[in-house]
Amino acid sequence: MDKLHVYTTVWNEEYMIKYFLRYYETVADRIFIIDDNSTDGTRDIVNSCSKATLLPYPFLAGFNEYDKTKCLGTEYKKHSQDAEWVIVGDCDEFIYHPNLRNLLDLKRSQGYRALKATGHFFASKEIPDTEGQLFDAMPYHYRLKNTPTSYDREVLFDPKLDVEFRAGCHPPTKFSDGVRAMRCGLSLYHCCHLSRQWIIDHLDRRIARMNDPGYKNMYLSKRNIMLNKAFALYDRMINV
Repeated sequence: MDKLHVYTTVWNEEYMIKYFLRYYETVADRIFIIDDNSTDGTRDIVNSCSKATLLPYPFLAGFNEYDKTKCLGTEYKKHSQDAEWVIVGDCDEFIYHPNLRNLLDLKRSQGYRALKATGHFFASKEIPDTEGQLFDAMPYHYRLKNTPTSYDREVLFDPKLDVEFRAGCHPPTKFSDGVRAMRCGLSLYHCCHLSRQWIIDHLDRRIARMNDPGYKNMYLSKRNIMLNKAFALYDRMINV
């Protein structure tokens, strides 16, 4: 039986996916990349990784949180019933512990079925280009405490559980069997603030991917608010 499988969704993520695979191939047995018809080099990068499996999954309505969370809540059931644990998250998220696989063995022996990771934001002034891990090349990090956006996540769990993700996976995840996610020293490194321009481009690319007019207009109407909020956190991190 495999110990750990990892899942994420992508669309034209050739920069980020190489770092996602580089990290998770050191701790996971298999990595499943759910791809929404990428047209850049994403698919080639995934196919070059021996532990990775490309799962085509076109979001016919374009990007929206409902379809994304529905996809994340069903795909692991198809491919990972023979695994002890799964991680389900975004491709700029890295679940970290210095001895992750040993920790998973310990928590399984103690009867844990879902684990909660403490969120940390990482930032850099220029987009990193490194042969190492992405988070090691991002010199600024920040922990938001006791706020709705603290980014603590419940994304590592027993794949035999039924899981209901909320939009963005930020509110608490719902697990079947009355299971609650427990803290155990895990960290979630969120490497989404690569530069000020990256923040702008990432949001605009996300909006451009949306097909539903109502959903797209909602994001467009909040674009400046969302950017100002992201810039406020980014500036706080790089000026600490």
